[in-house]
Amino acid sequence: DPEDGPDSQVLGLVGYAAELTSARIQAIEQLSNAPLALTASAPAEIGSRLDGDFVLTRRPLLDSNAEASAWLDMRYARPLLEQTRLARQLLLALSLGIFAVGSLLVWLLLDRGVISRLERMQQELSALGTGERNALSSGGRRDEVDQVAERINRLYSELSLVSGRWQHEAMHDALTGLGNRARLLQQIQAHMDAAPTAEPLALLLIDLDGFKAINDLFGHASGDQVLTEVAACLRARFEPRVRCFRLGGDEFALL
Repeated sequence: DPEDGPDSQVLGLVGYAAELTSARIQAIEQLSNAPLALTASAPAEIGSRLDGDFVLTRRPLLDSNAEASAWLDMRYARPLLEQTRLARQLLLALSLGIFAVGSLLVWLLLDRGVISRLERMQQELSALGTGERNALSSGGRRDEVDQVAERINRLYSELSLVSGRWQHEAMHDALTGLGNRARLLQQIQAHMDAAPTAEPLALLLIDLDGFKAINDLFGHASGDQVLTEVAACLRARFEPRVRCFRLGGDEFALL
């Protein structure tokens, strides 16, 4: 308050609620300075969708009667965008390597030994693409053909690491490291495919009472710490015989 004196002390905070008008929506958007927008009219679609390199999410804001009174639009960078660009670069480099192999084949037509090695390399490249091989063989001559093979092997190794990291991120929760909902469904489907020879299976669903109050009172960082501690306790108590998963929010599962 401008009328407070130099000895004034902050004793607390007072919050109030008001109707969500168009003017207030514009004021919130200007004050937030964040990639979000509020609207009082219902959008054509609700949920998340890709918008170029970004993800556009629309969520309803509920009033005290659990009815949508406004809608929140959030726009943020698409996950794994940098990894996707890296994969494109690696694929481009791999294509250039294959082109270099073809160029050497034309340039050294009179050298039957080189042609034979390039033909073998072409067959190994096909096996590399189908997963039958994990590297090209080297002739031990340390010439241009061997150098091309070594470069292709390095590119393939880097691409395999990126692919493995993507697969892990797609099946695991980023905060706790536990398997996510997709991983749980995959494990259940694998068990069903193995029936009736598989052992009996039990599924336990867990949620945390009062977790929303922790986020509201102490902030989301404290809530994340609670989720991490819960995941560590579940691991220590049940794994490896029982597999632990985080389904989202404060929901966990044991299989």
